[in-house]
Amino acid sequence: MNNSLPKTLRSSSFLPTFFAVLFLFSTSLFVSSCKPTQQTGDNTTVKDTTNTANEFLVPIEESENQFKKDIPEPIWKPKKGSYHATKTKEFDLIHTKLSITPDWEKQWVYSTATLTVQPHFYNQNKIDLDAKGLAIESIKLLAGSSKNQTTKPLRWDYDGKWLTVRLDREYTREEKITVEINYIAKPNEAIWTNSVLSDIEEEGFFFINPESKTKGKPRQIWTQGETSNNSMWFPTFEASNFRGTQEVFITVADSLQTLSNGRLVSSQKNEDGTRTDYWKMEKPHAPYLTMVAVGEFAVIEDKWKDIPLYYYTEKWHAPYAKDVFGKTPEMMEFYSTYLDYPYPWEKYAQIIVRDYTSGAMENTSASVFMEGLLVDKRSIQDHDWEGIISHELFHQWFGDLMTAESWANLAMNESFADYGEYLWLEHSKGKKEADKNIANSKSSYFRESQAKREPIIRYFYTSEDDMFDSHSYSKGSVVLNMLRYHIGDEAFQVTLQKYIKANAFKAVELDNLRLIAEEVTGMDLTWFFNQWFMEAGHPELNIEQNYQDGTLKMTVSQTQDLRYSPIYRLPLEVDIWENGKATRHKFTLDKAEQIFEFKTESKTTKPELVVFDPSGYLLAQKNQDEKTAQEWRLQAKYYENYIPKITALYNLAGSVTNDTTFNLLMEVATTNEFSSYRTQAIRSLGEYNAENLMNLGAYDSIEYETKSKKLEALLKDMATNDKDNLTRASAIDIISQYGAFPMLWKQTLKDSSYFVISNTMYSLMNAYGAEALPTVEPLETIEERHVVYGLGEFYSLLGVEGKYDWYINNLNRISGTEMSYFLNHFTQYLINQPKEIQKKGIEYLVYQAKTNSFVQTRKDTYQALSVLKNALDEETKLELEIEQKMDEVRTNEKDRRVAEFQQALGF
Repeated sequence: MNNSLPKTLRSSSFLPTFFAVLFLFSTSLFVSSCKPTQQTGDNTTVKDTTNTANEFLVPIEESENQFKKDIPEPIWKPKKGSYHATKTKEFDLIHTKLSITPDWEKQWVYSTATLTVQPHFYNQNKIDLDAKGLAIESIKLLAGSSKNQTTKPLRWDYDGKWLTVRLDREYTREEKITVEINYIAKPNEAIWTNSVLSDIEEEGFFFINPESKTKGKPRQIWTQGETSNNSMWFPTFEASNFRGTQEVFITVADSLQTLSNGRLVSSQKNEDGTRTDYWKMEKPHAPYLTMVAVGEFAVIEDKWKDIPLYYYTEKWHAPYAKDVFGKTPEMMEFYSTYLDYPYPWEKYAQIIVRDYTSGAMENTSASVFMEGLLVDKRSIQDHDWEGIISHELFHQWFGDLMTAESWANLAMNESFADYGEYLWLEHSKGKKEADKNIANSKSSYFRESQAKREPIIRYFYTSEDDMFDSHSYSKGSVVLNMLRYHIGDEAFQVTLQKYIKANAFKAVELDNLRLIAEEVTGMDLTWFFNQWFMEAGHPELNIEQNYQDGTLKMTVSQTQDLRYSPIYRLPLEVDIWENGKATRHKFTLDKAEQIFEFKTESKTTKPELVVFDPSGYLLAQKNQDEKTAQEWRLQAKYYENYIPKITALYNLAGSVTNDTTFNLLMEVATTNEFSSYRTQAIRSLGEYNAENLMNLGAYDSIEYETKSKKLEALLKDMATNDKDNLTRASAIDIISQYGAFPMLWKQTLKDSSYFVISNTMYSLMNAYGAEALPTVEPLETIEERHVVYGLGEFYSLLGVEGKYDWYINNLNRISGTEMSYFLNHFTQYLINQPKEIQKKGIEYLVYQAKTNSFVQTRKDTYQALSVLKNALDEETKLELEIEQKMDEVRTNEKDRRVAEFQQALGF
């Protein structure tokens, strides 16, 4: 599953995000034994400076209690819920056969589920199934062959959440049992009214715009099973450690297309104008990965070897489907080769749906994607969506072929899928792009860690949804990259290959991976897996260094809060540069504080540059001595790998007034082949402006005129000619400070990149305000979201009249999370409009709040009404009218989730 949602590009915030996390939390407790000085064998001396336990004047336990008492608990303190064991398997799930007929008007699903199960070990006389909100009509025991089948009615107990089928006798593990359950699934009504399901937040089976009340939005059906929602539409064992084969018969109007797992065996037209499609899954998979989708889709066919590929999309989007998904065959070839295990399923389909609940979902052989992928060929230039596509494809091995045995082990699915993105980038675009991806993953985790720190593998989670965070995704991906760095590329690849072959069609946990890695490498890796996967937090390092008489002395302290995080064992590296040549030293930190001494070639001159963690693989917050401008310049010059290079380019902004720094950044901007380096170079050069210089007391009018002309010429050239869209967009953002911008924007508004157009538009707004209106209005014909968001923000902030229809046309065209974002601008726009426009807008919001099938949109539009009620001037006298409308909306609302949200907002 991928939780990625579309984000607006604002060039002003386009900076390497991981720099925001170069900070340190500083508390520690040093408790260790003292050891004599150790020699490492590579001109490195290690000294342990930590205290012994005997140096404490009070017993250890009492001292720790005092420590806890004196230091307040951090906001990110791990939250311990109840223990979540792997589901006990009383039965094995052999096969599931579903026959379903959706009713659009009632939003019901008329269904028959035929389950074949077998006692796992112990004799059984009942079957306990997950079955949420189903209207059970009958349950029968089936026996004999299909030609000579007998049936026997069975009794059952049902509380709205758990279905217990009472068997006619006790069955042994040698016997298979087939039961047929006839029922009606009422997913919406179950959520609305069933108090037993008060903790359930998703329907599992979604009817999108079923009554066609929302303009511009097609009618669709899709399902979302992860984690525990498929039992909203069929009874099953919903835990992730079950798996079985599957058949789905789905009856729909003949004009509609369907999709499910496995291969389409047949399509049978019925006399009533409907059609029954038969989908068969011949290899076992977890029930939560079962899916169906229905709608008026175009289906574009492709192929990888003998595996058919299908891209389902809206009909208008069909010409662009291969622009979005066209790299799939190449990805399948790469992953199949890298893993030495060919793509394991009968087919692979990818479908784009409306109002999806997350970014994407890796249903076996049929991945579902959010509407953000409904983009044209021009948009693909700016964002190719290969990350989310490769993520879901890699899941077909890690998550579907092998499935986490419980949600506590979610990382066995998601960390690998995130790392699958890294592997694809490394293969297709090179290691720098892949390392940029890892840097962003570090940043994502570090941001989350300010408020939340949990073990990656955690059995005491507070809820299943809580597992879907940057720990399970981003941190896990970074840790896998560290494992690869530690054991080596070949050993890592062989480990994955052996891991898959040993665990195909099985449920897995962390130890399955560890044992294979140890088998391949011959190493004991328990320490690595324990500290990185099973403990909360991360290393926080304080690094101090000094040079004397041919020895560089480096003191490294672990300052993380030891109440919640361990003392880490960290294999580390440092590069020491002398005379343009680096010597790399490897050493291990495994105490709270250690001193490492490195012999240098010179006895009198300190090294020109020292770089800690030069590969950038380590997941740690590092607080170290500030480098000089000269050291940052050398680091930018000596390194081409991503993290040390981009870090240096970023920090050189602080010395951009220096001629050498200025020239170095100009050189990188004009000659470096890697676009992110060029972009960061001009970002740092952007700090060279009159205001900053005056604040620094470094303004010289003659020097400034000379350099600014050089910079202006560079930016003008890059804004129009750089081959990378984001670099051109960033150049536009910076050059808007200079005199060349008025002569440039007419050209950049015609750029092929929407990012460039969007940034040009924002720069025009910032530079000219309302005067830019005639220039940006022609962009209204563009439907790309960055341009639409920009115009929406511009019109709302300036209160431009006459744009109501433009807002409504876009609101009727978009949906899901994009509509949530755009509603903010629409609400702000209404606040600054005449009363008659406000009334029209209120009616629109009320209609959406009453009729939109997407729960989030109904919440958002109700909240917009609340904002308007509080924001409109008393002179409009609309407050009472809005209150009455909001009361109507609340009365009309049946969904518990929306009603609770409305109640929380109050009047």
